[in-house]
Amino acid sequence: MIFFTWKRYGDRVLITRRCKENHTKTEKLETINEIYTRGEEPEIIIICHSLTEDQAFIVESVLISLIGVSNITNKVSGHYSKFNLFSPKELELKYGAKPALLDRPCILIKVNRLYQEYCESHNVRTLPSAKLYEITRSAWKVGSRREKYKYVASVAFGLIREVYEVEEWVEATVGSKGDDLKGSGRWAFNGQVTLDQNMKELVGKSVDHLFNPGAQNPIKYFD
Repeated sequence: MIFFTWKRYGDRVLITRRCKENHTKTEKLETINEIYTRGEEPEIIIICHSLTEDQAFIVESVLISLIGVSNITNKVSGHYSKFNLFSPKELELKYGAKPALLDRPCILIKVNRLYQEYCESHNVRTLPSAKLYEITRSAWKVGSRREKYKYVASVAFGLIREVYEVEEWVEATVGSKGDDLKGSGRWAFNGQVTLDQNMKELVGKSVDHLFNPGAQNPIKYFD
């Protein structure tokens, strides 16, 4: 059973030798200690070696994607995971997508992390419509200017995945992981998938040209 993958750095490969003295409780170390308790040794397999650090990160992230982060004790998907495991249709959409030509005010919301986490944990390539709406509607740091926008576009990895018509904005009280957001200044919208044909045609279009390279803010107001 594969329970952990990692990029070797220095003597990190010897982690299993030191875990008996490590009192930090993690699922990874608990699994290793359980193996020792049974009188067995964890088997270490070196997939490839003599790589640069960036190359090693790529191999690590591909392995995690293939196995599924929910099936092992790694907490994250690894560097470069956004480039892994695409169907031909998805790659055609990503690299062949035409730029989105918005002709009316719209809030663009990037949901990359939650989109990827759901896909990896459920071994799927795209989200069900109800789940996409759930991760897009809440919970965001948006000011009072939000009220003047009728449309919200859900964006994942540079593509518009859906466009919603906003009915109302309400204070977000619960986060995606059940955390208490009362008084946090975060907001959620209630709405529905747009019926406007011009806005519907934006789905599958690229918005890379609308975000500055390296921009960290998931919110983009288009006027």
